[in-house]
Amino acid sequence: MAKSSEELVNSLQKFGRNNVKSANNTELAQKWQRQMSEDNLSHKLERTNWQFVKGVLVFGAFSGLVYMSHKLVEKYEEKEYKPKVIDVPESYTDENGEVLDWSKCPEAYQPDENGNYPDEPGNHSSTTVKLISVHKSGEKAAKLEAKKESVATKLAAKAKSSLETKSAAKETKPKETKQDKISLMKRIANIFRGGDSEEKSIMEMLNLNSTQKARVAAWKKRALKNDVAEDVFNHNLKVVMSSKTTAMLSVIYFENFSDEPYLDSAGVPTIGYGLCTYPNGKRVTMRDRAISRTLPAELIAEHGKNKEAMFAKGRQMSEDHLEARVFGSLLSKIKVKLSNEQAVAITSFVYNIGSPLFESSTFLKKLNKEDKNAFVEMTRFNSCAGKWNKGLQVRRGIEYLMATGKLNPDDLLDFRASGGYDPENLGLLFDLKKLRKSPGKMNLPIMSADKIKTFVLSQQRAGLKVKNIMDMKTVQRVSDDRMKLAMLKEGSRGA
Repeated sequence: MAKSSEELVNSLQKFGRNNVKSANNTELAQKWQRQMSEDNLSHKLERTNWQFVKGVLVFGAFSGLVYMSHKLVEKYEEKEYKPKVIDVPESYTDENGEVLDWSKCPEAYQPDENGNYPDEPGNHSSTTVKLISVHKSGEKAAKLEAKKESVATKLAAKAKSSLETKSAAKETKPKETKQDKISLMKRIANIFRGGDSEEKSIMEMLNLNSTQKARVAAWKKRALKNDVAEDVFNHNLKVVMSSKTTAMLSVIYFENFSDEPYLDSAGVPTIGYGLCTYPNGKRVTMRDRAISRTLPAELIAEHGKNKEAMFAKGRQMSEDHLEARVFGSLLSKIKVKLSNEQAVAITSFVYNIGSPLFESSTFLKKLNKEDKNAFVEMTRFNSCAGKWNKGLQVRRGIEYLMATGKLNPDDLLDFRASGGYDPENLGLLFDLKKLRKSPGKMNLPIMSADKIKTFVLSQQRAGLKVKNIMDMKTVQRVSDDRMKLAMLKEGSRGA
């Protein structure tokens, strides 16, 4: 039996509703509904968060505007209504005989109801200024006046006594101050003109060139300004310049040679024989050229580097540094006469620590005061970058032995070059047990003659001797002789 159209529609709707109910109960539908609900929640949260942030920003901007306006109003009120000082008499006696002590500070009066002060234009009110006065009795005022008078008399007496002391000091000063200044200027001018007979004799004896003479003149000028006696300067000049070679070779014993710049134990760029600055005052950098690249072409060997020429160039650089930097500090700051041994020891010491540190050291102060224990102060400088250094300890010990006359500086000429920092030297010169107990402090070397002799013999071992480090002139001459000898050999072979 065929169904009508209405029945078909009703059956289809019923089937659809049943299918929807069953679909709602499936896991897929439940997952989909959960996801939709979460998305709606996150969307709502995002909207609420942005609204909260906007509210905070608007509130902060509004509060900032309120604060700034409040500050501007305060400044305006301070500027417009700042009290003005009115000149009023210091005191006034009223009809009752009471003394009014009026202060000139702004708090001593108040404005009227309209905010005007008596000295302002347009103030026609008849209101009087209210004075905040301190009432004092006649006895208190009298005591105050007496106290003021006593203070004034004390100040006058003190000023009078100071004037009297100044005048007495002027009278006691010697009248020859101007003459002393003139004589000092004459002595300095005499140096630049060529000096007196004693000065000329020293120059001739030392066989100085024009550059060295100019340096000596500058050193003497500094020495006279530092109150160094002229005879002391002349004596030390002869000692220092005559022992220059020994001092230079002693430095070569202590310092290792490097052709190229390197960082020393303190992290400072160094080149040659321990040079941190060039003779012209420029500091060494890691980008500087090697010493071998600054040599003349004829002194560079065909195969490899000419070591003799490199050592000679390093020696020349150190000699120039001694004359340009070290000797100036010695001669212009030391006020006592030095022996040959002391000059060599102090030269090595200043070469190592630098002129600025030497000039501000306690060692120099004690030396100028002729303190017997002055050279003990040298042994303090045994640290590098804040750490105790074995090599510096050995160097300070050898310098102390030379300065006290226990070790002859000429003995160092037979030592092996760059052998001063050998590790075994520490045990030869010092008591190791004492050093372990107090490293970094003032530790003196062993002073017995047998120990010193043993140390000297131990340093005279095989290798390049200090005295065999040639200067540039000798290297040039040796190179020329070798070239002539080679040419003669080639000529003989050809014949």
